[in-house]
Amino acid sequence: MPILPRTLMVRFWSEYFTSNKALFRAMMANAHNSPESSRVLKFVNWSAFLPETYHKEYNYSAPAVAQGLGGEAIGMDGSSQSFTDPRASPLLVPDADLHSLPKAYILTCEYDVLRDDGIMYATRLEAAGVE
Repeated sequence: MPILPRTLMVRFWSEYFTSNKALFRAMMANAHNSPESSRVLKFVNWSAFLPETYHKEYNYSAPAVAQGLGGEAIGMDGSSQSFTDPRASPLLVPDADLHSLPKAYILTCEYDVLRDDGIMYATRLEAAGVE
């Protein structure tokens, strides 16, 4: 069993952005991605950014985009826009902005809940020419 189960991780992420419980419910239902955020969802495609050895038996499926549900409609007070803020999600930085970043050192471990995100970010940085 994971040390941090899905429900707890979703709670941590939702509370990072807002105290409004509507965001937690939307995230648990995978209805938190607005149409405006769909432009950066390509960066969470782990099948493109993780080495083949990490894929195991999983198949990638694109995150759902909640059509017709703006942040206000589900009471998220605009928090869904924060998901695309690179300060909260560095993996979502547009490719054009990566090449100007300084040399990076990324450390993750086998059971780190952000291990795959770290590997994906490192892959994107290397592709952009960042050491």
